[in-house]
Amino acid sequence: MQKVKSQSRLIKEITDFYEVFLETEQELFRRKTAGIRYWHYIRFDFFNELLNGKKWIEKIDHHEHRTLLMKVGIATNLLKNSLLHGVRKDKSKDDVLVLSSAKKKQKGSSYIDPYTYYWLRKMRHPYTAWEDHLLWSHRKHGQQPGLFFLDDLYVRAIFYRFLMFRKICLASEDEIDFLRQFAMKFDLEIPKKKLISLLTNVVALHKSNFGYIKNKLSEKDIRLVVLINHYEPLKMLIVSIARSLGIYTVELQHGNMGRYHIAYNFGNTNTLTTLPDEILTFGEFWNETTTISQNNVKMTSTGMPFFEENLSQVELSPCMSDNKKVKILILSQEVIGPQLALMAIELFQRLDPDGYEIWYKLHPREYGGSWKVNYPSEFENLNIRVLADCDLYALFAQSDIHIGVYSTTIMEGLAFNKKLILVELYGVHYFSDLINSGRAFFARNSDEIQMAIENDSTQFLTGRGLSYYWEQKSVEKINQRISEILK
Repeated sequence: MQKVKSQSRLIKEITDFYEVFLETEQELFRRKTAGIRYWHYIRFDFFNELLNGKKWIEKIDHHEHRTLLMKVGIATNLLKNSLLHGVRKDKSKDDVLVLSSAKKKQKGSSYIDPYTYYWLRKMRHPYTAWEDHLLWSHRKHGQQPGLFFLDDLYVRAIFYRFLMFRKICLASEDEIDFLRQFAMKFDLEIPKKKLISLLTNVVALHKSNFGYIKNKLSEKDIRLVVLINHYEPLKMLIVSIARSLGIYTVELQHGNMGRYHIAYNFGNTNTLTTLPDEILTFGEFWNETTTISQNNVKMTSTGMPFFEENLSQVELSPCMSDNKKVKILILSQEVIGPQLALMAIELFQRLDPDGYEIWYKLHPREYGGSWKVNYPSEFENLNIRVLADCDLYALFAQSDIHIGVYSTTIMEGLAFNKKLILVELYGVHYFSDLINSGRAFFARNSDEIQMAIENDSTQFLTGRGLSYYWEQKSVEKINQRISEILK
């Protein structure tokens, strides 16, 4: 296998930038607007704006691509979901509140939350689920008892922001100027309009929902909050309120973490009330490579039930062709999709079409067609098989080579022991340990991708074994940990 003994130029530039950011941002955690310590709420999006300014990622503004008719449809659905399924209709008393994901996976004729479905079926404690939206929509999985939508909390914030926008802007002028100056320390400029949006959204969320959420959690007698993705502003608000009430908060790992994920690593050891008390991780690998434990967040390896379940039930999928060609699976991600698509085009033009076939798996946030707007025009015209809802594990099983950058699905693909090629785009530094172990090929451009594809090596190092990345018996371990917390 190919080993990268020294970091590439891009990886070094990115990691140096990252370390400087962690050191420079410390003063921002103490700053307030409208009495709110806002920095942690906007930190993730602010950092992505800097990365966008560096051209390392291409942040897609879905709002800009929506027609007036689409916006009216979103507003209509938002109001309907708020009235019919909003959390205000949740009147039950429960031990556990689950803030579930809207990123559903199809199971039969319905859709399930892959992060909660399998272990919740076997949990014995009463619970309620509040579901967040995905691009302001929810999968049609049928309204079930104990499931409510967070939409009405967003509606409250939207109305508050609309009514109080000018007042919030006036109160936030100094902070907006400060944040613009902060960005200039990195020789970058973030549009004032974007900063206003970030700050006014945070203020509106707090002012319109803080008391409401606090009362709701108290009325329900919640003892534990389980969530996915704590670093969305509304989730952070719920976590901070829960912790103020003495309610234990647990996050389920939903994707990449590691030492370079900005949401899970800080340059200080302060305890932040917007962080969960504990994170249940896929495996020990993530506990060892993520520094959030320095911020008094407990890390516990429990595994991922969806991964375990599907690994044991892989079936061939009719989505894919069944021929003798070498099948190359490229795993897209929204923020680097256009760059990865360009490499796919170059690779397609290099490889013999009689010997190779390229499958391009879109990221869920690209399913709606945003890739057609943002990708190079020639991508759609080539004989590249673009896949959306096909079963990921069937794709792994039926393909011969996996290509990606930093998606968590890369770690899932390790279970299939196929050749893995990691491309030098933003995010590949997350997997520098994996590259240096020899488990993955590293390619800086389409030339090197082709060389890695044609390399006849069939030996793939397993390192410390699959359980190091993916803990086994995950359903039992998650439910056991929840019972321990509740006792």
